[in-house]
Parts: sequence; C-alpha cells; structure tokens
Amino acid sequence: RAASVTAGAVELSGYGGGTGEAEGGGGKVAPSSAASAVAGLLAAARIPSSYIALLAYLPQSPELDRALGRLRGLLLDRLGVATCAGYGPRYLHSSGQLHKGGPPSGCFLLLTAERDPGPRVSGEPFGFREIQLAQALGDAEALAGRGRTVVRAHLHGDLPAALDALRSLLGEAIGPASYGPAG
Repeated sequence: RAASVTAGAVELSGYGGGTGEAEGGGGKVAPSSAASAVAGLLAAARIPSSYIALLAYLPQSPELDRALGRLRGLLLDRLGVATCAGYGPRYLHSSGQLHKGGPPSGCFLLLTAERDPGPRVSGEPFGFREIQLAQALGDAEALAGRGRTVVRAHLHGDLPAALDALRSLLGEAIGPASYGPAG
C-alpha cells in the first residue's frame, strides 16, 4: 500500500507512474502533505492533451453524482482539462481499457471509501465490498505500472461531504484558473 496523508475526511495516497509521458515506472510515492499528494497529478494534467479520470469505487447515488459533477467542474474551470468519471468496477469494461491501453495521457484520481464488508462471499471470509476495494487497488497498481499518474483519495464519513472536502483541497492546490487566452 502506498504511504498516505490525511486531510480531514480525505486520506490521500500517491502512486508513482511518471507524468503520463512514458511507459514503465510505477513506484509508490510518499506525499509529505495533502497538497504534495496531488501536485504530480496536477502537473501531469497540465501537459497538453491530458485528461483526468475520476474512478469512483463508491456507491452510486444522485448525491454522489452531483458531488462528482462539482469536482469535475472545478477541474475544468481551473485547469481547462477534460475529465471523465465512472463508477468502478463497471467502468473497467469500457473506458478502463482506454485508460490502461490507450495513449499515456490520462491522470487518475481513484476514489474509495470506508464501508462495511457487505454481503459475504459464500464459503469465504470476505465480502463483496472487500473484493471491490481489491479491484480498486489493483486498478491503481496496474495504471501506475503503465506509467500513469494515480492519486487515491480514500473518503471517510459522509461521502458527498468528503467529496466536497476533496474539491476544496484540490481547489487550494490548483489556485486560480491557470489556462485561457494570453492577455
């Protein structure tokens, strides 16, 4: 597991993977602060033709859809970067193939949360939500192993509020809009 730092309801873990320009790498990085945990993600997102994918291994709900929309809006407004969002593990069968096998231009914000183990798998000591978390962590490792920049945000407590706290943290790290016509 990558080293992490906690900022309120958000625990951040950085996965090395470079800037999205090259294959290989994948070493884990230990952030020294919440802002430094996202610095690599934001730097990679500023490379032309980059995009940020929000990979949400969270329970889908209208409230979370709106919170993810606010987070995507911040990234667009402040960075001018394309974003996409999908709930895991189901996005793995569509855009997940692009993220891992397509051009190395993606930057990834993996969203997980503390949840009960859910229904038990028959005859096994674990539940389906534990399998989902294992899929999320495996996805982060696979992306980082292909040279992609990955930051995991593990959310605690009320999930829409935690996503809004993450949005505030990213807003502080990004600062004012950093793109647009020269002028």
